[in-house]
Amino acid sequence: MSTFLTPMLRTIECLDKETCFPLAFGVPALLMIVAILVFLAGRMCNLYKMTMPEENIIVKFFSCIWTSFKESRKHKSKNSDADMLDYGAAKFGKAFVSDTRAVLNVLYMFIPFPIFWALFDQQGSLWIFQARNMNGLLWGDKALLPDQVQLVNPFLILALIPVFEYGVYPLFQKCGMLKTPLQKIVTGGTLAGVSFVITGILELQLRVSFSLSHFNKTF
Repeated sequence: MSTFLTPMLRTIECLDKETCFPLAFGVPALLMIVAILVFLAGRMCNLYKMTMPEENIIVKFFSCIWTSFKESRKHKSKNSDADMLDYGAAKFGKAFVSDTRAVLNVLYMFIPFPIFWALFDQQGSLWIFQARNMNGLLWGDKALLPDQVQLVNPFLILALIPVFEYGVYPLFQKCGMLKTPLQKIVTGGTLAGVSFVITGILELQLRVSFSLSHFNKTF
């Protein structure tokens, strides 16, 4: 809601100016303060059930890897075919060792995450400037303000979740595709990469068009 209202508040005239950034930033700030007070009130009234963690899972994860590595070095000559993490089962248990192995197997999937989020967060900066160079018309004379482009993402998420869960995924599974969460993540990441490329091409075309229009106005 804040993403939708803030651009509209910005267009209001105030303080002898055509735009009102104090109001646009003040309302979200006020809503954040109210949200913090609500959470604090719930904690003070004991409305939350808070369970303290018994152990640090991150420390245990790396301890399992380090212990497995040390033990594997000691027994390497006895059983060279054994997996390194298996040597940590005596101390951490087979279940935790299995979970550690599963995390390590999918860890490479997180390598492109910094690149993804660096590009995705451009919707709050560069993509707004890109939208300013477009007319923003949806239908008729109804236009979407450049600042409101970010609003499309949560609406698409809410709208497409049931479509994919009850339509797209079952259809692909019948064809023998997208059966596991890992396959869905890879497919989604690939499509996100394609969308970033399309956005980049659009930005280049807009810059060329803007340069040509500026050149024509000059001469």
